[in-house]
Amino acid sequence: MKSSYQNRTKMVHGGVRRSYFGEVSEAIFMTQSYIYGTAENAEIRFQNSGEDEFIYSRYGNPTVAMFEDRMALLEGAEDCFATASGMAAVNGALASCLTAGDHVVASKALFGSCLYILEQILHLNLAWKLHLLMVQMLHPGKEPLKQIQKSAFLKACPIQIWN
Repeated sequence: MKSSYQNRTKMVHGGVRRSYFGEVSEAIFMTQSYIYGTAENAEIRFQNSGEDEFIYSRYGNPTVAMFEDRMALLEGAEDCFATASGMAAVNGALASCLTAGDHVVASKALFGSCLYILEQILHLNLAWKLHLLMVQMLHPGKEPLKQIQKSAFLKACPIQIWN
């Protein structure tokens, strides 16, 4: 699809995956699993599925694939990955960016479930070994208990350390 198309056109016509029925509007696939001719075919599909070969709807299906393609077109991105919830997206984003031993500075004002992912799932999991510093951001003009001078971001933002 041309990048010069307007967003409305991209959302209507982009990412369409027609089935062998040749429908005008894309189908909505409400299945959770798929049929394989033999056990061997199923094994092959599970070991190495192609772009339009789906094995289980929790991993992807044609409806979600069309949605992801459209979101990538809308954002001008190379690809997109849809999740079932916002917290799944937060966990996926953090897990894909962090490695064992990383230092994370986060605000105590984060949404509760985001705090849970950082404090309970990632920080306490020994495989991650994250160094987590939770801070309380202050409004400009208030005196913080302690200034951290280790990065340009933190130098610019007054913070209060909560022990």
